[in-house]
Amino acid sequence: GFANEFISSPKQGLIVVAKALPGQMPFFMNFLVVYWIDLVMCLLRLPELSKFKYFTRIFDQAEAKKHSEPEDQDYYGIGARSARLSILMAVGTVYGTLFPPICLLCAFNFGFTRVAYGYMLVFAETRKPDTGGLHWVSMLRCTFIACALYACVMSAEIFRMAAAPAALASASLLYILLSYQSFTRKFMWQDLPFADLDPNIAFAQREPDEEYFQEELGQLRKTSLEQSFTKQVNELGGRATSEASADSDNQSGKQVGESSSGAHRSKTQGGPEDV
Repeated sequence: GFANEFISSPKQGLIVVAKALPGQMPFFMNFLVVYWIDLVMCLLRLPELSKFKYFTRIFDQAEAKKHSEPEDQDYYGIGARSARLSILMAVGTVYGTLFPPICLLCAFNFGFTRVAYGYMLVFAETRKPDTGGLHWVSMLRCTFIACALYACVMSAEIFRMAAAPAALASASLLYILLSYQSFTRKFMWQDLPFADLDPNIAFAQREPDEEYFQEELGQLRKTSLEQSFTKQVNELGGRATSEASADSDNQSGKQVGESSSGAHRSKTQGGPEDV
């Protein structure tokens, strides 16, 4: 088989691969056609529909929708979808020259995927977080690997016919390697250079578009606010009560003082008459 032949003659590995790959074209064509079923299943969203129907027996529709979302991220997540699209691109890249009609299937798959995901991401599924292009860069790296595999396969295929043209074709691997190094070093997509920052925009104080609120802490936040408000009211009430009692004590002291001074004055004024 292919594995035994590849292990027994590792020096001719590319030639072995070049001999084996053309025979696998029917498999990859069927793979591209079967991919349509995956897109139809994504559009139907049967797991989410089943969970929604189940939870509607327990909760109302709004609460049931929250429990049925999001979809399974291991298969329907952005990373899994990006991996499947990278495989489609690799198949079209490697087999595009050996069997040109396969490019039509790849183009149809990408067009169908654009329509399906364009609808689901906007109207059907929950809002996905912005990863800043992480999956997009990973897909581009996979495309570089597919180009390198294409160069190896075509060089080996040409080597079966003539050695000199194969040497020229294999030189494309050097160009792919240099392009990949330029892609990983020159393109700064994770960090923006400080010289490119606009001080009027980068350091401007902007109001947030929306306030983040965690529903699980909503009741706790409400309780803490109520307790804080009650505590402040009690403190203000106690302060007002103490001030009122202090004022009443002061007024009582003044009245007692006035009555004492009045009695002393009356005694002083009535002394001679008594005598």
